[in-house]
Amino acid sequence: MTSTGVKKLLGGALVIAGGLAIVAAPAASAAPHYSCVTTGGVVFRAGPGQNYPAEGRTYRAQGFDALGFQASSQDGAVWANGNLQNGPANVWLPASYVGTC
Repeated sequence: MTSTGVKKLLGGALVIAGGLAIVAAPAASAAPHYSCVTTGGVVFRAGPGQNYPAEGRTYRAQGFDALGFQASSQDGAVWANGNLQNGPANVWLPASYVGTC
């Protein structure tokens, strides 16, 4: 190939001269990818803020499939919305308690 053609195929990324990269995504896994709740006993709520009703508590290292994040105008904290593994769906908890497993 010439210098203006394809330069390298590495790790699923196709790098083309001129800095343009085309990335081929790997096949989707059947298992969901979870973050984890980093501390046990975190109160999860019906909405993004302490003014929403408490719905329960998490356990440490509980899987959490985050769907989105939102800052609360009431308490200034960032809240994570998602589904708890082996627990309820569409819950909110402080984003500071969501981390890697």
